[in-house]
Amino acid sequence: MIGKRIRGLRERKNWSQKELESRSGVPQTTISRLENDNSKNGASLNHLQKLADAFGITLNQLLEDEEEPKIA
Repeated sequence: MIGKRIRGLRERKNWSQKELESRSGVPQTTISRLENDNSKNGASLNHLQKLADAFGITLNQLLEDEEEPKIA
């Protein structure tokens, strides 16, 4: 679920995974694994916080199961 949300937010910003890496500091390989739900250990809280910051939302908004948050 989190992978789908990250991908959706990234695509709404028209960012590539590489662009999101540049803006968040989270490696592109990690972003790819998260988006494809291939992360065996899940996402680290640190990475999720960095992604939320890059999108201009709170960590809570990133993790919510409701509709996608409004992004800046």
